[in-house]
Amino acid sequence: MHSYADPTISGAPDSRRWAVVFATWNRKAHYYLGLYFLFFLWLFSLSGLLLNHSSWAFVQFYPNRKISRIEGPIRSLSIGSDFDKAMAVMRQLRIEGEIEWSATRGDAARLEFNVTRPGRV
Repeated sequence: MHSYADPTISGAPDSRRWAVVFATWNRKAHYYLGLYFLFFLWLFSLSGLLLNHSSWAFVQFYPNRKISRIEGPIRSLSIGSDFDKAMAVMRQLRIEGEIEWSATRGDAARLEFNVTRPGRV
């Protein structure tokens, strides 16, 4: 690797000297930027593997979850949208939070929804 004080470069024309300086700078930049981005490549690879293959994870979160279920009698509401019905059910059961709808609806006769609060579903 050449340096700026190398006698073979100092006697060369300016264009040749700048080409060597640029090649040296380019090589070092690619080397150190590659090492820098390698850290993120490993980070995203590991997190992707753990998220997509959760059976490989060190801690199993799913069996340790806590489920709370609220059941009780409610008055039937046949008018209004599904959102209005869900809000009425939440008021009757004294549930607070935001409504989260499932992506697919199995039975049109049933009203199914989740209520989410920070840290709780």
